[in-house]
Formats: sequence, C-alpha cells, structure tokens
Amino acid sequence: GEYLFPDVAAGTYTAKFPDLSDETNPLYIDGSVHEKPGTVVSGETTDVDAPYNPPGAWNGTLTNKNTSDPIPDETVELCYSNGTVYATTITDANGEYYFENVPAGEYTVKFPSLAGVDDILTLSSTSNEEVTGTVTVGETTDVDAEYDPPGAWNGTLTNKVTGEPIPNATVE
Repeated sequence: GEYLFPDVAAGTYTAKFPDLSDETNPLYIDGSVHEKPGTVVSGETTDVDAPYNPPGAWNGTLTNKNTSDPIPDETVELCYSNGTVYATTITDANGEYYFENVPAGEYTVKFPSLAGVDDILTLSSTSNEEVTGTVTVGETTDVDAEYDPPGAWNGTLTNKVTGEPIPNATVE
C-alpha cells in the first residue's frame, strides 16, 4: 500500500511501520527494524519507499533413527547464529515442530534433551545436539532431524563350571 503525509514541514523524519512487526518478530526494511528514514524538502514531495522483507519460517520432524518413529513432546530451540534463543516450541504427536515469523538469516535448531531421559540427544546428521540452516525471506526452511539413541550393554556373569549366575558381583 501507498501512503501519504500531506503538509509536512521541511526536515528529517523516520517512517515507522509498527503494525507489521513487534519486538519478537521484527520487520526488516533495508536492514533496519520496521523503519525508513527520509528528508522532506520545502515545496517537494519526498518518496520514501519501504521494501518489506517478509519473515520466513522453519519446520521439521524429529524421528528415532533406528525405528523412524516420531519423537513427540521434545523441546526444540531455534537460535540465532550467536547462540541466543530466538524461540522455543515442543514437537507434536507426529514429532513435527514449526517456527513462524522468523527473520531471514542463519539459525541453529537445538534439541536440548529427550523428555524424561537422563541422556543427551545425539543427531545423526551432526553427531551433536543441533542442526544449522538458513531462513530465506518469505520462505519456509524444512530441516528434519533423527535422534540416534544410545545402545546398552548387558549380560550375565556365571560360574563357568556350574553355569549358575553369580549374584551381587561388581562389573566395571
């Protein structure tokens, strides 16, 4: 939409577009957050066009690498490239997560840990707890992740002669 402010005195002003953004989801116009400066000259109309960069989105699915089952109720953090958390969500029953109104840029998605498990999440794609990607203006970045669950080691200590289990033995 076009806009016009008639009868403006000569001087330097800043046009702001508060309806299109807030502190959580800023609107970027030529690199500035929801504003565009301009100078009005006496007797002239100053054109201050504001190319709006619509935000993008980030979505994906978190699954178990071994079973391909979705992992529900997992905390997901979308972080700026400097590590600061931009937003947090929880995977749904299908292991899906979605972040909307994400400004264009480099981001990292982190899965801090599995709910109810004293184990750190390991992703097959990076062998740590995060996946990195780029959000493009007006586009949705789709990044799926697989949880590579830890294995286990078990056995029975037995008497070689009798075959009977040896109870209360320490195993290191």
